[in-house]
Amino acid sequence: MRNILLISEDKVKTLSNLDNNVFGKWLLPAIREAEDVNLQSIIGSCLYNHILTLVENGEITLPENELYKDLLDNQIRDFLLYQTLVNIIPLINVNMANIGTSVSNDEHIQALSQPNVDLIRVHYQSLADTYQKRLQNYLLCNKEQFPELSECACSKCTIKPNLESNINSIGIYLGGRRNPSR
Repeated sequence: MRNILLISEDKVKTLSNLDNNVFGKWLLPAIREAEDVNLQSIIGSCLYNHILTLVENGEITLPENELYKDLLDNQIRDFLLYQTLVNIIPLINVNMANIGTSVSNDEHIQALSQPNVDLIRVHYQSLADTYQKRLQNYLLCNKEQFPELSECACSKCTIKPNLESNINSIGIYLGGRRNPSR
């Protein structure tokens, strides 16, 4: 696994209501999951790896990579911010140790009830879904600008891009068309 973050811990804390005292021990896995699992399943492994390489080599800021920088700054990072918040909620609410799985509780701070935790998670998931849809629409409208999205490039990659507008986090399916805009 590469040690490259497309959104920093500081950026997540600055742009959200996540407290500054949240340990990197919990935040880093949430960011990695948002990038490696959630983002990669949308943009595919070819484009994902290309962006990681550009960031790793410091080439993302070069003029010839302006489209990739724009994609990262104006589409991907918004999605990653909210997906990270969705991913961190279970991590900061539960501790796993030799004695088993437990919930932290401090005398002076009252923990939220599970329904309230779920409500917050649904809120952030809704925002992440909105930014996912924007990212997918952006890539669909600009597909020719990113050769990593083509069938030829994707045949060499393990995860193909998913540019369809269906949002997988919707909890219930009642039948009918999933995407009424098609």
